[in-house]
Amino acid sequence: MMDREAALRLLAKHRTSDIVVRGWTEWDHIDPSERNFIGVRAMGHHGGFALGLALARPDHKFICFEGDGGILMNLGILVTIAHMNPPNLILVILNNGCYEITGGQPVPGVGKARLADIARGAGIARAYELTTWSDLERSVEDVYREQGPIFVDLHVGQRTMPMAGNYPQPIRSVRDRYLKVLNEAPASRP
Repeated sequence: MMDREAALRLLAKHRTSDIVVRGWTEWDHIDPSERNFIGVRAMGHHGGFALGLALARPDHKFICFEGDGGILMNLGILVTIAHMNPPNLILVILNNGCYEITGGQPVPGVGKARLADIARGAGIARAYELTTWSDLERSVEDVYREQGPIFVDLHVGQRTMPMAGNYPQPIRSVRDRYLKVLNEAPASRP
């Protein structure tokens, strides 16, 4: 497993104007932006939320962070993503082998289940399993450059930074910020 914060920092370094949909990750500490959306606050459903946004706004690119426990709770979303085939969606699984948010209980299939193989079996052709730092360094540019949908099984350690995720403002303010960002024209990509 690679260092989680370092892996997220490398992903952030390659991000341009992409909209990030996340659950309880430390992404806001690493790459603060108006273009960071907290997902639906329901484990396993961030991929569906990001898929809906990607389909509704094909002019924007979306990166979604989900945990390994979350994706295991909703494997059906992989088939739906493959079926809808959004070219503007990257789904990154933070695979640390546990249900981190509920106390660190091990997820089923730790060390046995191959999430990238499951994604390919669901029909997502571009699926990466990144278990080492050199895997990530070698693949990060391809992940951002290729057309989606893209699935990334990112093997990382458990969280070391504070957890982000509480809405800092009333929910209507958050909704209004999201709508403002979604209605902006996307920034040109370098």
